[in-house]
Amino acid sequence: MRRILIFIIGTIFLSGCMISKTFYLIKSANIEHGGNSIYLMEKNSKIPKVLLGFNFPVSMRKSKGDVLRLYSAKIDFTNGIKGLDYSDKKYRYLEVLNDVFISKSNGEKIKIAKESIVYNYKKFSDTESPFAYIYTNQKFTGPVTLELGKVKINGEIYNIPPLHLQRYKESASWGLVDDFLMQGNVRNKPLYESGKWLDD
Repeated sequence: MRRILIFIIGTIFLSGCMISKTFYLIKSANIEHGGNSIYLMEKNSKIPKVLLGFNFPVSMRKSKGDVLRLYSAKIDFTNGIKGLDYSDKKYRYLEVLNDVFISKSNGEKIKIAKESIVYNYKKFSDTESPFAYIYTNQKFTGPVTLELGKVKINGEIYNIPPLHLQRYKESASWGLVDDFLMQGNVRNKPLYESGKWLDD
């Protein structure tokens, strides 16, 4: 009986809760990419120098649909390791130069006018996190193709090829022990992690 009780208590403390989130990642594109980012080449450069990334969808107040958030940064190669240099502000301020299109798998094509794209740094010039927000006014569930067209970063214009996106579900589980011991908002490594593509 004692062993059973110890087993039950141990299971409760170790099991904790499962946290899952679903978001879009790049499934394929005719450009170097990884996860939710693409790598851009500046003129006369032999290696990618600029990262263009996105979060989709993000939750925004007063939004009737999914919101796409864009950001950019300089790629830094220190000791041959690819990293991001957020201190170089010139690479943080991006601008989309044309209308944006998102195509669904059923052939429906949604147009978002460039005039409706919201740049938080234009309203808050002292922001430390410059973003461009694209309000789609649509809810997306299946694979989509994102056409950003021309994007300007640090005075250079990049012609972005179509990005084929697909939903990805990521799950992680932390034990209750971790919840008791965690300091601030920092968690230890989860007990369990998994991820899978959806809508294949």
